Amino acid sequence: MSNFSTIDYGENTIRVMRNGEGGGIGKICLNDLCSIIRKSEMLRNGTAQKLCPSLTVESDGCAYVLLKEALDTLQSARKSIWGRQNVASLMNLVDALIEEEMENAVRPLDAPKYEELTLEYQGSQFRVRRSDGRLLLNATEITKINNKGLQILVLPTTSSKL
Repeated sequence: MSNFSTIDYGENTIRVMRNGEGGGIGKICLNDLCSIIRKSEMLRNGTAQKLCPSLTVESDGCAYVLLKEALDTLQSARKSIWGRQNVASLMNLVDALIEEEMENAVRPLDAPKYEELTLEYQGSQFRVRRSDGRLLLNATEITKINNKGLQILVLPTTSSKL
């Protein structure tokens, strides 16, 4: 079940649909975005519908779209002369919302939990992950330290599995 909330943007507010109670932002109100950049005709002439397949009209009468599609719509509107800086500022806001959603995305229950570490060896850094008491190494990064390519030993017993 979705609920609605608002985000302050200067003198304006932008309505968003959240996924469940306290959930992340699922969709953003295209009416509000178009109003801010003075491009409401995008909703009337069908441009928004072409750019946003996820567009749905909700109970409050507004058109809501996925964040990525809102970004694409703003990019399209940016081509017009008026308000390029305003559009760029809105694009930054939507970008930040997308990043926040990615950081707060709910991980499936069966997804492994891990801690990512950056280690240094001979002045070069490489990443490792610690999961359930095991260290997972990125062999490609480690071989780059000594300017060696990743070489795999293929034994006759394992070649049939490749």
